[in-house]
Amino acid sequence: MSNLNDSNIIITSNESWGKTWYSKQHYAYELSQMGHIVLFINPPSKWSIKNLFSFKTNHTKINDNLTTIDYKNNLPQRFFFRVNDFLNALKIQRHIKSKEMILWKFDPYRFTSFFSLKKVKTIYHAVDPYMILWQDKIHAKKANLIVSTSPKYIEYYNRLNTNVIHIPHGISNEEFQLNQTKVSSIKEKYGDYVILIGTVSDLVDIELLQKIAQENINLVIIGAENHSSKEWDALKKTSNVFYLGEMHAKNLNNYIAVSKACLIAYKFNCKKEEASGSPLKALNYLAQSKAIITSLDSEIEPLKNCGIYRAKNVVEYIDLLKKIMNNELNIDVLKIKNYINNHQYENLIRQILNQ
Repeated sequence: MSNLNDSNIIITSNESWGKTWYSKQHYAYELSQMGHIVLFINPPSKWSIKNLFSFKTNHTKINDNLTTIDYKNNLPQRFFFRVNDFLNALKIQRHIKSKEMILWKFDPYRFTSFFSLKKVKTIYHAVDPYMILWQDKIHAKKANLIVSTSPKYIEYYNRLNTNVIHIPHGISNEEFQLNQTKVSSIKEKYGDYVILIGTVSDLVDIELLQKIAQENINLVIIGAENHSSKEWDALKKTSNVFYLGEMHAKNLNNYIAVSKACLIAYKFNCKKEEASGSPLKALNYLAQSKAIITSLDSEIEPLKNCGIYRAKNVVEYIDLLKKIMNNELNIDVLKIKNYINNHQYENLIRQILNQ
């Protein structure tokens, strides 16, 4: 393309814009901060008969360069996905003024085809094990570039496309900007604690969190609830457990900064396709130079056993956590800072756009 700054960037997402940010929200925001005009396409709401003649889109301005767009599928996606893709592409392109555009696909379910009279470069960004989806192969074969966050996916995508690169999860420069008033207030309210950030889903090991609480370690949990059980309800009522609910992504760093250690606590028996890949939250933790105890492979090799410690079972997890609380484990702050500095979004975005 002649000049990337003259191109609108369309980001398709399977997760709506909101308080919780995933890779696609971070990339959209960071691209807008770099001066790119970004349209963030939210996934459509559930289909209804009223959608048959719905050809309008709703848009919300996030900042001067970033707008979210909501649309509705005219037909049931399961049976008419190609027709929906065609119609929705036309709806979205009414918002595009440039002659060229970048279609940056984070959504593996929609827009397997994207009709356009404009010049389009397509980036397919695989942040999860999408290879189990039938749409994945279509996206991969049609893309001008595939970006994989995990090295484990590279061999698979190399069989489908000749232009595949590994770009791990990134971190925003804004993560280093703390609100010291909030930090002091958090410290005063919760004391010394360990923190778990992320959606509380069925993959999270509630039994492990119970064991941590039983060690009289204060536990702060921040994230949306997507899990229901008696054990989880009981955990939230525990006196040294503080479940703060969902919180905007830009406010998390103050809570991480106060913590003594950070947790990645998925079940140890998770299936490979469920728990593979590097958790984005690991970068948020590392931005504050915090030690991480994890139950799965973080895929951050340079920081293994000097900032990130993996446990193979509950007993080992608790033992590692106690050692961190007692300052008995090596935390190489310089190594962590060097890694973080090399993985800021601006650097990663330039690598991708220069391909």
